[in-house]
Amino acid sequence: MIIKTRMWGSRKGLPHFYLWGGQRLRYKELGTIHLNNYEGDFYQSYHYDFPEPGALKVSYITGDTFYRVDSPDEKIRVACGADIYEGSIFMVSENKWLQTWRVNGPHKKYHMVVCIKNNSAASGTPAVNI
Repeated sequence: MIIKTRMWGSRKGLPHFYLWGGQRLRYKELGTIHLNNYEGDFYQSYHYDFPEPGALKVSYITGDTFYRVDSPDEKIRVACGADIYEGSIFMVSENKWLQTWRVNGPHKKYHMVVCIKNNSAASGTPAVNI
């Protein structure tokens, strides 16, 4: 018997970017995640490095690379165990970007759109919506 379930979710957090050792940005986000009837807190943190013009390397706090793109148009493909993450980054404006992720594998299967907006001029804090 195969049982298929569909979970609906969202999360909302307050991200913080700050300089960390010269050209490196540190990203920290605290927020709330909603999955069906579950609600809970979450935390994530990454390092954003710019090794050369147009290139972006995103690393976990441990120093392990999450992904790297060498041009703004390059697609992201990351293996996490047997699951495959495929993504894209779209710069909408200097204050807003979108990340799309399609995850397929034996452990995870979902599509996610992340919108990161710098609302700091209007509200005092940036926002992330997924």
